[in-house]
Amino acid sequence: MADNLSELQAALRKPELNSLMYSGLFAIRMETHRILTDGRASRYPYPAKLSSRRTHLYLTTDISDNMMELKGTPQKGSADSVRQLDLLQQALYSSLQPEERLWPLSLPPKPVYDHDLEFLAHHSTRYWISNYNTYLIKKYGIKRQLIAGVRVNYSLDTGLVEKLYQQVYRQEYASLAEFKNQFYFKLAQFFYLHRWLFTYLYGASPTTVSVKHDLPDGIESPVRSLRSSDVGYTNRPSEQVPYDTLEHHVQRLTQMVDDGTFASFKEFFGPVRLRGDSHNLPTVIKQGIKFLEFRTFDLDPFALSGISEDTLNFLELFMLYGMTTSLPANIGEELAEAKKLNNEVAIQNPLEEPEWLQERAQQLMAQLTQFVTDYSAPRKYQQALQFVQRRLEDPSLTIGGQVADKLADDSLLSFGLKIANDRYTDFLQFGHPLAEEDERFSPSAHHLVMAAIELGLRFSADQYLELSFGDHHENFPADVELEFPHGARQYLMEKFPEIKDNFHADEIDSSVDDLE
Repeated sequence: MADNLSELQAALRKPELNSLMYSGLFAIRMETHRILTDGRASRYPYPAKLSSRRTHLYLTTDISDNMMELKGTPQKGSADSVRQLDLLQQALYSSLQPEERLWPLSLPPKPVYDHDLEFLAHHSTRYWISNYNTYLIKKYGIKRQLIAGVRVNYSLDTGLVEKLYQQVYRQEYASLAEFKNQFYFKLAQFFYLHRWLFTYLYGASPTTVSVKHDLPDGIESPVRSLRSSDVGYTNRPSEQVPYDTLEHHVQRLTQMVDDGTFASFKEFFGPVRLRGDSHNLPTVIKQGIKFLEFRTFDLDPFALSGISEDTLNFLELFMLYGMTTSLPANIGEELAEAKKLNNEVAIQNPLEEPEWLQERAQQLMAQLTQFVTDYSAPRKYQQALQFVQRRLEDPSLTIGGQVADKLADDSLLSFGLKIANDRYTDFLQFGHPLAEEDERFSPSAHHLVMAAIELGLRFSADQYLELSFGDHHENFPADVELEFPHGARQYLMEKFPEIKDNFHADEIDSSVDDLE
């Protein structure tokens, strides 16, 4: 692939391909804890207004019923991805009990660790996956499984990938699938090599003395990101999967599933996963990788959606730059060194930085700045670079630095509860986001979207509002004005009578663990 680099660079400067570079898709999954106003874990059942977690397109739970998971679908660009998460959160907030809140940080509040770990370890009514959850808790411990975060799925524009294959790599790879595998794996390696930079900029799980985690001897808290460290959200040291070559990565991970080291491919907690329509990696490779799943991001408490547009823009810019550059020849050694560098950054005080970081980071920034000029990157990517530069100059401006500044009596409880309470109020008074962001959409369209999310219907709001369930589609003009004498929810249940069965999907095949 490196032999074609100059030809690739020339192709990406052409208007036909250059415009497609900045049309990637994001799908964001956000985890967050349901808590009470005193910081304890909520023990209320899963919201009854929401349809089955087994089939719901957007909302489910993770290791316990307390740990909510919001599942965004692919959206073009950061703005639409973040807006979709806002809509999902608003629908979720409207389903909570009056004294429930959503905790804005990756690590649960101190009262949860003090009083609720045993409850959370044994309280999941997703019984179709209960054996798997029990296995994870027994193997990794409940504290590690409760570390929340944001998973970012990212894919390049499919037209761009296909044109690059046809114009540049047709002679090198026998099929489009083979090209996609090597192309996306190169980007995964590029991210792994520079994960330390993302941990420095966006790490935000500074565990403290009052919330005791299993930190190595000699490590003083707070740390920048427990989640991104070697003792955070990761597999055991003896069960790491290499990124040196695609073949080795696939062979090792497949072997670990086959011999029972991992219960399934889903148990691989690597910083970036190769994804397609299935979790089964050999199937993904056969069909061709479709997107990368980045799993290193802590919740950003200063961003309403848990992650900001600037963060996503910088990630996309970084991936695009990675397309145009070569990897080091000694990739295995460099990856091993990168792992050490990342852990050093992760377990460091968030108001400090390693001596080596500035030189490496500023070299990258210079290259990214040149890339922005050479490939005519839109202004939003330039702005993302400016945010990064300021945070490199002052660690206190990083997310971890800002969170650490909010520590009071070695606790983030007051800080987190204030954000949680403010957001609860803000979301319930949010008005009509569709109408506020675009005059075309009426209040009726907004109410339909909120009800659709509760019921698990797919929605899209572009030139018109489209709602669907399976093969059943209903379209509404953006300015639709409807009467809902019994509410938008009841209106949609009459429009989609088949979704009534969706509320009973939890009762189907309950004896089988669903690991896919």
